[in-house]
Amino acid sequence: MNDAVAPAQAGLEAELRDIRRVLEDDMDAANEATAVFGRLLSQLGDRLDGIEEQLRSIATRLDGLEKSGSSAPRRTRSASSSGSGRSAGPTSEGRAAGGGGSAAPAG
Repeated sequence: MNDAVAPAQAGLEAELRDIRRVLEDDMDAANEATAVFGRLLSQLGDRLDGIEEQLRSIATRLDGLEKSGSSAPRRTRSASSSGSGRSAGPTSEGRAAGGGGSAAPAG
């Protein structure tokens, strides 16, 4: 009876070794993928931290512009009451500079 079971047992052991090898390869691949994913998450976190710092800087500058802009209309009202009729806001200055700049390169 042992002679009849021995070939079947050898075949099963070979199959188990193959299955174990495949599972070990899959586990190694999963571990590698997990490590890569972890590195990518770390890089993403670093980039998000950088973006957050940039947004804080932009917000600080915007707050400064809004504060100076809230005081600027008071000045422009007193200037416009003098009869100049021109707004001292950045939009009108940008148009004036843009208009002069486009006429100058013609020659």
